[in-house]
Amino acid sequence: MKRLTNLIVLIIPFILCTSWGFFAHQRINNIEIFTLPQGMIVFYKKNTKFITEHRP
Repeated sequence: MKRLTNLIVLIIPFILCTSWGFFAHQRINNIEIFTLPQGMIVFYKKNTKFITEHRP
């Protein structure tokens, strides 16, 4: 029983950390568009969805 508990304690944080990374990076890419200077934000704001989904 203790071995199963140890395994769960190790696996769950790993799964949460790896899945969180993808969505966190998408969110960061979306937010960073709004920190650009006014001259650049006009172009990027129109293409927010594409940039958020396709930026590496």
